[in-house]
Amino acid sequence: MELHGYRHTDLVPDKCGVEPVIKGLVNEFKPWYYDGKTVWWGTLYPLRSDAEAAALKLQKQIKFKSNDNNKSLEVTSKDQE
Repeated sequence: MELHGYRHTDLVPDKCGVEPVIKGLVNEFKPWYYDGKTVWWGTLYPLRSDAEAAALKLQKQIKFKSNDNNKSLEVTSKDQE
């Protein structure tokens, strides 16, 4: 599976990809994930395949983090009732 570069015009929630970054004579690759509100960026990787794996991992991490926050908010609101 090949993930696509970042383009603000076609962002949809839960989309991730890899942005090529020119470093001298070679490209490096920067993973990204859009959760519907924020574009999250990863670190640079020399191989596109490593950056694609990192983009999918970033997607899982951000989803887990937001789900965890939603659960803690639910618990807080139940405690207040």
